[in-house]
Amino acid sequence: MQRRVSWDIAAIRLAAPGLVTDRRAKLLADRQLEAGLGFPIRQRPDAARYAVPVIRRKVTVRRPAASGPFAPEPVLADADYEAALAVPRNSRNALERNPSTVAKLDEEEIRNLLLINLNAVFEGQAAGEVFNGNGKPDILIRDGDGDANIFIGECKIGDGPSTVPQALNQLLGYLVWRDTKAALLLFIRRVDVTAAIEKAVDEVEQYPTFKRRGLHHTDERHDFVLHANGDPNREIHLALLPFALPRGT
Repeated sequence: MQRRVSWDIAAIRLAAPGLVTDRRAKLLADRQLEAGLGFPIRQRPDAARYAVPVIRRKVTVRRPAASGPFAPEPVLADADYEAALAVPRNSRNALERNPSTVAKLDEEEIRNLLLINLNAVFEGQAAGEVFNGNGKPDILIRDGDGDANIFIGECKIGDGPSTVPQALNQLLGYLVWRDTKAALLLFIRRVDVTAAIEKAVDEVEQYPTFKRRGLHHTDERHDFVLHANGDPNREIHLALLPFALPRGT
């Protein structure tokens, strides 16, 4: 009996490398097959009003022309910045239409849904809780090479008058000097949504690094231009996106 067990172990040792190699080859082949599959998507005629786009988008990193050894930092093209903001904005519309579901979600769960939608649209690197600057922003999009931050977002539930200043303290702390585009996603779980938005706008304008208002100012979105901490000449474009969400029971 002991001899039979020894023989089985020897056989296993001999056969194991080949089995592992075959298994690895099969898994790689399956992944190649999966990557090559294509599924036609039929879009509803009214889907564009609230649905996240189904076409994945490559982040365009514009590098200004320069001579000599200087390498200008990458910046997010305005069209891609608007496309990045459109994803949470469209997601917000869908969330607001499903109050019974959203009421059960906390800040992190809502953020994760937004990240899923961002990664469904962009071929860049959209991630959350990734170290940058002085902490871990809720949403961070990097260019295709992964060597530059092009969009940073912070999610906050509007709990009181200190929410926006605290969120801006965090957001500006996450930004390094080369980061110039950011967003504050404010989850408002109050009945007086209009008053909460007006208060949030006022708090941004009272913030120490506020410079001026930006292009958009509606209930959908408010734009501002701030400056980097310690550098009044370095401008940061900030979009405030309010979410009118129900409060959980």
